[in-house]
Amino acid sequence: MEDMQQILGTEHDAETSARALFEKALQLQSEASFEESYAEAQKALEIALTTEEQMLIAEIYALLGSLSHELALFRQSIEFIRKSGSIYEKKGMMKETAELCNKLGASYASNSDYTKAIDYHLKALGISEENENERETALSYMHIGNAYSSILEFGSALEYQETALSIAEKTNDKKLIGTILCNLGISHSNLGNNEQGLDFILQSIGIFRELDEKRPLAALLANLAHMHMQLGEFEKALEYSEQSLSLAEEMHHVSLLIQNYNNLGIIYSEPDCSFRDNEKAKSFLYRALEIATEHEMKEKLMYIHKDLSSLWEYAGEYKKSLDHFKSHVAIEKALFNADVKKQVQELETERVKLLQEKEFEEERIAAAERSAILENILPPAVIARLLEGEKKVLDKFMGVCVLFLDIASFTEISEGLEPEELLDLMDSIFTEFDEISNRFGLEKIKTIGDAYMAVCGAHVKVEHHALKTIYAALEMMKIRREITIAGEKKLMRFRVGLHCGNVVGGIIGENKYSYDLWGDAVNTASRMETYSEPGHVHASIEFIEIARQQSDLVTQHSVPFMIVKREPIHVKGKGIMQTYFIEPA
Repeated sequence: MEDMQQILGTEHDAETSARALFEKALQLQSEASFEESYAEAQKALEIALTTEEQMLIAEIYALLGSLSHELALFRQSIEFIRKSGSIYEKKGMMKETAELCNKLGASYASNSDYTKAIDYHLKALGISEENENERETALSYMHIGNAYSSILEFGSALEYQETALSIAEKTNDKKLIGTILCNLGISHSNLGNNEQGLDFILQSIGIFRELDEKRPLAALLANLAHMHMQLGEFEKALEYSEQSLSLAEEMHHVSLLIQNYNNLGIIYSEPDCSFRDNEKAKSFLYRALEIATEHEMKEKLMYIHKDLSSLWEYAGEYKKSLDHFKSHVAIEKALFNADVKKQVQELETERVKLLQEKEFEEERIAAAERSAILENILPPAVIARLLEGEKKVLDKFMGVCVLFLDIASFTEISEGLEPEELLDLMDSIFTEFDEISNRFGLEKIKTIGDAYMAVCGAHVKVEHHALKTIYAALEMMKIRREITIAGEKKLMRFRVGLHCGNVVGGIIGENKYSYDLWGDAVNTASRMETYSEPGHVHASIEFIEIARQQSDLVTQHSVPFMIVKREPIHVKGKGIMQTYFIEPA
C-alpha cells in the first residue's frame, strides 16, 4: 500500500513540475522569447512523458509545434503538431483538432507544400463550421487565402481574406482582426491596389502597437517596408526595415531576420536608390544567406542566391554572379519533381552558358536578363503557346483517364521514420512511379503529399489509354518497400483510384507558373482512391466501360488483369455508385 502511494505521489510531483514548466514556456512565448520558451517546453515534455497525463502531453506537443514554426524548424513543427492532434482526435476534442489542423497547414505552407496546406486548412474549416467556432473558422479562411497568395492566385486570396475579416469582426478578437487586416493589405498590394493595401497594413499596425505584440508587429513592419520598396520609396522602406529588424533581433526570429536582411540588401542595391551602397547590400544579403543556410530554408536560399547573382552582375563580378546563379539553379532544381529534371537541365545549361559568355562581354549580360526563361514545370505545348504571346492558357481534354494513388497508413509511417528516411523513401517510390508512367504513356501532373496524380490521353493521345492506365496502376501496385517502425517490419501498400472523363487544364498565376487539371473527372478519380482499399485498384463504372470496349480490340494484355464487381457504395458528393476492383490475373 505504501509503495502504491509513493508511486502515485511521484507521478503527481512529475505532473506538477511538467505543468509549471509548461506555464513558464507559455509566458515566454507571450513575450516573444521563442528560443527560451522552446527550451522550457522541451523540459516539460520530458517530464510529462513519464506520467499518464495525455492532455498535458498534447498541450505541450502543440506548444512545441507552434514554437518550432516560429524558429523555422518546419519539419519538427509538423511532427509535434501531428502527435498532439493524434491525442486530441482520439479524445474527440474537435475544437483543438481544428486548431491543430490550421497549425499543421501553416507549417506545410512554410515548407512550400501548398496543396497539403490547403487540405489541412479545409479540414479545419469543416470542423470549425460544424462546431460553430467563429474564431477558428475565420482563421481557416485566412490561412486558405494565404496559401492561394503563395501560388499567386491573388484574386482568390483576397476573397478568402475578406470572408475571414467579416467573420472575425463578430468575435471582437483584436489580435485575430489585426492579423487578417495585415493579410488583406498584402492581398491588395499583390493586386496593385497599393493605397488600399497600405491602409489595411497601417490599421493592423495600430492594433498590434496597442496590444504590444512584437512578433506580428515585426512582420507587419517588414511587409510595410516591402510595399514602400515596390513604390520606389526607399527611405521609408529603409526606416520600416530597420524597425522590423530591431524587433526580429530581439526575438531571435529566424524567418524575420532573413526577410529583413534580404529587404535591406535589395534596398541598398537598387540603382534608383539615392543612398545606394553595394558594400552594405552585400553585407545584408550574405547575412541572410548565412542564416537561411544554417536553417536549410531552401526556398529563401533560392531567392537570396538570385539576388546576390544580380548584385555581383551589376558590379561586373561575373564569376561570382555565375557561382550564385548556379546555386540558385541547383536549389530550384532540387525543389522540382523528377518529371521535369531533363527540362531543368536543358534550361539551366542554356542559362549558365549565357552567364559564362557574360564574363567576357557585358552586353550579353543584359541580353540574357531580357530573355527571361520560363519556369520549367510546364508541358512543352504550353510553353510554346506562352512564347507565342498567349496570356491565358486553358484547354479542355475529352475522355482522359485520371489516376490517383496514395500510401495506406501514411500518417503512421511518417511518424515512425526520421524525416530524412521518409524523404528518401518517398523519392525512391515516386521515381519508380514516374518510370512506370513514362513506360505506359501517362503524364504525371503532380504529387500531393503522399499522393500521386497522373493522366493518360491529355496532351498526347494514347491508343487504348484506359488499358494503359490499368497496366500502369497494376505495375505500381507491384512496388515493394519493407520498413521497420518501432521494431516491427511492415510492408507498404498503396491504394489507387481510376476514372475517365473530361477535364480542364491550365496554368496558375502570371509570374511563377504551375500547371494543373480540374474538373469532375479529377474529383471522381480522387474519390475512387479514397474509397479504395490497401493493395487494390478501384475504378468507376465509366472507366470500366471504356476499358472493356478497348479490351475487345486487343488480342493480348501487356499486364493481364480481371475486373471484380463491388457492392454499390455511397461516395461523398456523388451518392450511390457502382464501382469495381481491378486485380492482376
